[in-house]
Amino acid sequence: MDDDRRQLVMAWAGAADNADELDLATRLIEESGLPAQETASRRAGIAFLRGDAAGAMAILTDVGRADVPAGGPQHLDHVVALGARAVGGDHASFARLVAVGAAIPGAYRSMYLYVLAVTGDRLGQVGVADEAWRALAVDHGVHTPLVLSRFLAGWVAGRDTQDGNRAAVRVIEAAESLRATSPRPWEDASTTKRTADALVQRGDTAGAAMLVAAVVRTSPPQPRLAELGERIRPAASKAAVVVPFLVAAVATLAAGVLGLLAGVVLIRLVRRSWRIIPSMSLVDERAWFGLDRLQFDARKQRTTDGTTQVRGLVVLLVLVGLIAGSVAAAGLSGLGSDYWPTAPDAIAVGLWLVPLVALPVLGGVLGVRAVRLLDARAILRRDADEDRARLAGATSCRCWESSGLTGPFAAAYASVHLRPSPDPGLSTPPAGRTTVTLECPLSGVRWLSTTTESGISALLLRGTPRVASDAPTGWTGSGGYL
Repeated sequence: MDDDRRQLVMAWAGAADNADELDLATRLIEESGLPAQETASRRAGIAFLRGDAAGAMAILTDVGRADVPAGGPQHLDHVVALGARAVGGDHASFARLVAVGAAIPGAYRSMYLYVLAVTGDRLGQVGVADEAWRALAVDHGVHTPLVLSRFLAGWVAGRDTQDGNRAAVRVIEAAESLRATSPRPWEDASTTKRTADALVQRGDTAGAAMLVAAVVRTSPPQPRLAELGERIRPAASKAAVVVPFLVAAVATLAAGVLGLLAGVVLIRLVRRSWRIIPSMSLVDERAWFGLDRLQFDARKQRTTDGTTQVRGLVVLLVLVGLIAGSVAAAGLSGLGSDYWPTAPDAIAVGLWLVPLVALPVLGGVLGVRAVRLLDARAILRRDADEDRARLAGATSCRCWESSGLTGPFAAAYASVHLRPSPDPGLSTPPAGRTTVTLECPLSGVRWLSTTTESGISALLLRGTPRVASDAPTGWTGSGGYL
């Protein structure tokens, strides 16, 4: 293999590594045929991120970087070695790994955070791991499926444990983050699934169920997403819903208004010990049902404290229900007096009380449902507009900007901007993937076209240009700074 081909394949490998496409990056490194010494650092980092700490240590041992100097790490390989030793049971190495964070240069901090996050996850240091994933996603803007899923899992797991409404808002914020990524959850549900799986692995099945439900309820129908929602949906106890309301209804018929009030109190007392969703806490159960009540409002009318503003349509339907209930109550009371003048007082009270209460409640429920449906449609229209605006930029060259592209934009960029290249793709790509080489007509940069790990979304990895640049290899007159 000539030098140009080696440099091209290793550039693809670096782009795959940046996208956390670890299996593909490993295969590309193997394809390059470069000496093991030259690829040791990247191979060790990939092995560690894949969960193979022993394999990472073996690679570093071969190149003499498994032993960390007493004065602290002098190379990123030493950081990986600390993480691998910590995963292997060396608690002192984990302490050193945490302590060295403040001294890591900015250019290498991203890789340090990866190592710290993975090590924290493996050791059960959830707080450290969550903060490291958050720093990668928020501070460094890394939104790969690996990072985003771990960050959002920690975000959902950290929801309020005292207020169900606030907990539901936290879940909705995570769902909105998933919906803002490319590809969208209904285009490729793999990131949503990875986030839910991460929550399940940390024992938060309730959070996983709520997150998937929030994504499903604001997404167009999609079989894989719907299947995920059904698979992870918690079981509900119908008896816990039906029995208290039957008791309340009987109490209302028997004692009128006092019976209704007693029934409401009874329902609230029973609900504290008799879960509708047995697998959830009381707060999470309230959050689960709160997902139906909270408005997914494209106009951002949800307040910051987690409450929802009353919308005009809801008020209108409640008033219509109140008017209809008053008319129905008067009519039923009149019919009762005409045809059953000797009816017990409880029956007479029930004939006017039930429609007077039920129809406004029904109007409010229908109003909330209608508002939620309208808001969800508004969000989908907004998403579609954003996608059209984003895809419109696919005709412009991105070779100067991105090392990798994913999702619909990658597919559009490949079809409208790039052209076929005579260079071959991978000789033996990972199972389930095909690879094709494309080329930019402006810069001559060669891109590897394939799919993501899910096998669903398009993936483009930037390589090297066909014609070497005549620009100097180093910058002069700037003291090494741009």
